[in-house]
Amino acid sequence: MSQKSKSRGSLFDSVFMAGPKVLSPPKYEPLRNGEEISKNQEEWQVASDVTFNAHTYKRSRRFLIICIGICISFLIFSLIILGTAGVLLRVIINQIHQQHAALVPSNEPWNSENPESQRLTWPESGSQGCGHTPSEAVVRGCIFDIMTTSWQHPDCYDAELNAEIMAMHSPWTFYASSGPPGQRPTPEMLSLIPLEELGFYEGTFWATREYHVWHCTYAWRQMHRAVEKGKKLDVFLLNYEHTAHCGRLIINASDHSGMAMDSAATEATVKYPLC
Repeated sequence: MSQKSKSRGSLFDSVFMAGPKVLSPPKYEPLRNGEEISKNQEEWQVASDVTFNAHTYKRSRRFLIICIGICISFLIFSLIILGTAGVLLRVIINQIHQQHAALVPSNEPWNSENPESQRLTWPESGSQGCGHTPSEAVVRGCIFDIMTTSWQHPDCYDAELNAEIMAMHSPWTFYASSGPPGQRPTPEMLSLIPLEELGFYEGTFWATREYHVWHCTYAWRQMHRAVEKGKKLDVFLLNYEHTAHCGRLIINASDHSGMAMDSAATEATVKYPLC
């Protein structure tokens, strides 16, 4: 066999006798379309949810901050209003106390060892209303009210109530005392004051314990009627301390001190309250 034939044989053997050549696997796996798309969609959905939740949180936080700000502003505004109202009320009350006379009764209930406990002390009234004297009161058209022993401006006088009470119990008795002021007099010290002269009487005088009780109930009814009818009241009736004083009197009216209801127990003066 020639050398050329040997060469061909070797080439044939190397090509056909070696058998099929095994190919190496690819460097990257083939793309599996279904799984990849699903995975991408899930990742996009998660990213979208995160973005949406972030925006929602920002909006909720902004809304919460606005609500808190509104509440704080409203609270501050309310405190300012309440504070201003309190200051104005205090100023008004102070002006009332400064401008108007007030009833100053004793703070103690009556007892036999403290005869001044039911005494009513009336400070001088102002220059308005019914003046300072009976003659000034008459000139100004004021009316003497026996149930309050005061000259009343027509706007503060309840003629209907006064007539009703006077018809139920009349006449009342009032006394002048020869004893020292403030000391409950004995029967020997007393002298009767004619009822028609009471409004012109100067100085202190004494009324019975029964009159004092009726005076308090009269004052309460007058206040109630004034509120219902929108009428004015004099400064003595407007003073709460007078109401408290009358309450103490009513409570102690049935005590066991042995003091009779017709005894002279209350010291008073003619008054000229502002209306």
